[in-house]
Amino acid sequence: MPQDAWPILHDVSSLGEFFTVARVTTAPSTPALADLYAGHPALADAMQVTGDALRTSEPRVAASILFQGLAARLWSPVIGAVAKHGVVLALPPATTWWSPALAGGRLHVADPELVLGPPHGSAERAADSITRVVIERHLRPLVAAMLSRIRLAEAVLWGDAASALVGTTAVVMRGWPRHTPTVQAIADALLRKPPLVDTWRRTTRGRPANPIDSFVRTSCCLYYRVPGGGLCGDCPLDRPPEPPRT
Repeated sequence: MPQDAWPILHDVSSLGEFFTVARVTTAPSTPALADLYAGHPALADAMQVTGDALRTSEPRVAASILFQGLAARLWSPVIGAVAKHGVVLALPPATTWWSPALAGGRLHVADPELVLGPPHGSAERAADSITRVVIERHLRPLVAAMLSRIRLAEAVLWGDAASALVGTTAVVMRGWPRHTPTVQAIADALLRKPPLVDTWRRTTRGRPANPIDSFVRTSCCLYYRVPGGGLCGDCPLDRPPEPPRT
């Protein structure tokens, strides 16, 4: 593990709880993320805990909200690190732990990996690295694991991932405004690549399709089905369709 990985993660944690990754020297008793992706029963337990907390009896609703929250925790430290420090930090699934009961759902990691080092690379290069370490190593296997247990449209989960990315980006922009151009460019590049490219559309006719300024999902996260829930700010249900992006 590079010596500068933990100072970077410590700095990123100043952006908030979702950006905070705890360091572990002894593996927690909960299964590692790799185990959840392989179908460990703890994933079903986590969905049940989420459903109970939301007071919903619909497994697909619990699965969607759980996925979006975990996606946000996976995006946040990685996006924060690349925005300010120009490095992509990977959280290996075999040595990263998470559960709803683990310090409020905080990620715990033993050995973060430095994937892309200084100097700052291009947004496209950073997006390619982030795709490998977040989407391919985490989100894609998590999607597969959830769909093996819950009947839910895959597009909903990828919409959750895109929404979580946009939310993460907005937090970085507010907390570190001088890094706004960098994080906007990286998020833009990620949202224009599969599997996220078809998950969003723009909100206003005639405006450039900047995903951060005009992001609206093409699927619904189902939060409106939670008792007392409503429509999210990026929900497509209360907006008319608009022309395709050009």
